[in-house]
Amino acid sequence: MKRQNKLSLAIALALITGSLPIAAAQSAADFQDEEYYKSGGLNLINAAEAYALGYTGKGVTLGICDMPINFQHPELLQKAKSGMVNLSTYAGGSMGVYPWDVLMHGSHVAGIAAASRDGTGMQGIAYESEIAGSNVQEDYSTDGSFVLSRNLYRYYLQDPEIKVINNSWEPSGKKGENYFPDIMGDEAAKKFLVNDTAQYTKQIAEAVKADKLLIFAAGNTGHPTANITALCPLFLPETANQLIMVTNVNNTHVSRSGEGTLTAAESMMAYGSDLAKYAEDYTLTAPGKNIFSLNANYATDGVLYIGEEGTSMAAPFVTGTGALVQQAFPYMSAKQIGDVLLSTANSEIQSSVDYSCSLHKDVDAQGNTSYQVNVFNFSAGESDAAQEMVARFKASLEKSGVPIQKVNLYYNVPLQELIGQGVVDAGAAVEGPGALNARRLSSSDISSSYTVNGTAAQQALYSVDTQGYDSVWSNDIKEIKA
Repeated sequence: MKRQNKLSLAIALALITGSLPIAAAQSAADFQDEEYYKSGGLNLINAAEAYALGYTGKGVTLGICDMPINFQHPELLQKAKSGMVNLSTYAGGSMGVYPWDVLMHGSHVAGIAAASRDGTGMQGIAYESEIAGSNVQEDYSTDGSFVLSRNLYRYYLQDPEIKVINNSWEPSGKKGENYFPDIMGDEAAKKFLVNDTAQYTKQIAEAVKADKLLIFAAGNTGHPTANITALCPLFLPETANQLIMVTNVNNTHVSRSGEGTLTAAESMMAYGSDLAKYAEDYTLTAPGKNIFSLNANYATDGVLYIGEEGTSMAAPFVTGTGALVQQAFPYMSAKQIGDVLLSTANSEIQSSVDYSCSLHKDVDAQGNTSYQVNVFNFSAGESDAAQEMVARFKASLEKSGVPIQKVNLYYNVPLQELIGQGVVDAGAAVEGPGALNARRLSSSDISSSYTVNGTAAQQALYSVDTQGYDSVWSNDIKEIKA
């Protein structure tokens, strides 16, 4: 582990004998075949570098909270220890009998996280991990309304080895209830989260207390902020260090060079992605545009894979990377896995344009839908290119029957408001933390057990119990002060 001379956060490592299994040396290029590229997202998040170091998710079980997963799909048949941990009904029908042409979402998400690498089709990021699927609803309705399961995390709470849980869902609630124009100053937002949806927050708090890292999709209505559930750390600070929100970077516009440079040829974020405002410290971004993964209804359709897009597709890239980190450092807590994911993300995106756009959708209490275009300018003014792009974008939408009520212009927008800490980077994450962040410490991390210049004094400690494993952190470790 490399250290900086003036690092003010002391590190207490209980290094005892033991070793982590590492596969025979291979190069990243050995993994970069058609199956690797097929999903559309693995190369952008530097997955092959992690595989070359021997990390594939083997020995790790991921939690996927979503619609039911069709474990009969050929990409999941090799996962002997995988399955649903609870059953649901559809429209009051028989328990565990699902219309796969309707309930397709969970299988697609699971494939992104963990589909097998078997020489055909596509593969998941953590392709040797197992999956424990939990139904997000107890009964799926035909009208799409949402009532959260009361048993969402119950199985995971009993298994300490399941540390990383994907949540590509959001509450539907009442019309227009999930988003607020200024969530930080909106008492209605606080009431919705803390009082009106106590079942959400109670289960999230229980999972955090049981050492789980919750990965949440930001949402898909083009707002500067995320949906209300993903923002719960703003009102429930005890959840802040074990919840990561994920926005959708447009992987058809952003590419990764062989040297690791990320370049955006056009607007870097997917137009429908909710963004990271107010949640920059615990947000990552990942590919979510035209992602190729499992078709739950494959047996009827005769098609094994389909393309989908949204932050639902972005989140499992982060979740799967969390499985690689857990394999690399099995002694880490859920919070520490989150620290690694956030501190190793790639925030250096070179954009050929000085803006990014989103299509902002609102639904009022009466069910009326309105659309706006948000333009996030990275500089103090609006360039000619941005104006031309907005005009084309607006004309295209209106031609498609999407009337635009308003264009919102934002200036001097920090990149963090879009991507948070950056694009998740699997190759960097499996080499340990990239920074020690004082903002992610709590009062429980203050101790006077160690001396400073020979004198006992209170100081912040980033304590890690390696539980008998030999462990190497290979990244240069920065300090992020409070």
